[in-house]
Amino acid sequence: MRIIIKINAIGYELMENEEKCSPLMTAIAEIEGTTSIVVAADLLSNTHGGKGVLLGGIPGVPPADVVIIGADMAGTVAARAALALGACVKVFDDDINELRTLQHVLGQKVFTSNFHPNVLKNAFKSADVAIGAMNYYNKPRQYVISEDLIRSMKKGAVIIDLSMNQGDASKQPVW
Repeated sequence: MRIIIKINAIGYELMENEEKCSPLMTAIAEIEGTTSIVVAADLLSNTHGGKGVLLGGIPGVPPADVVIIGADMAGTVAARAALALGACVKVFDDDINELRTLQHVLGQKVFTSNFHPNVLKNAFKSADVAIGAMNYYNKPRQYVISEDLIRSMKKGAVIIDLSMNQGDASKQPVW
């Protein structure tokens, strides 16, 4: 007995509206961005063996340093959530227009930069949290953070990668 099943499959990440935006990916990115900060705050707490760091600090204790790679929707929402908790936030992206939009939306409280190697290196050295939030769909390049850059981070720092499901980056530029 032969069974024939007909399936219509749609890649939701490729669906776009008239403005060339993907409403489903936007909603997912908003959830990812907010959740990444909540998870980072939880992992930094001493409840799970973390360093016992509060993202926003308290009087006499500096706030946590949060580095976000990517100024698209997930990165912007993560930056907004981290700022709301009082963290010191640095956002990096290769698209100056994305950084400009993020700065306009979130204000001067957030540090923005393109990928200057020394600036990125210094940011990772002081980071308590690093979030990879680059959107690679329909983009010509992907980036990979080098192991040396990760090793330079503080002991107990948290790394969250929101971009790992977007394809093989093994042959891409490395910082």
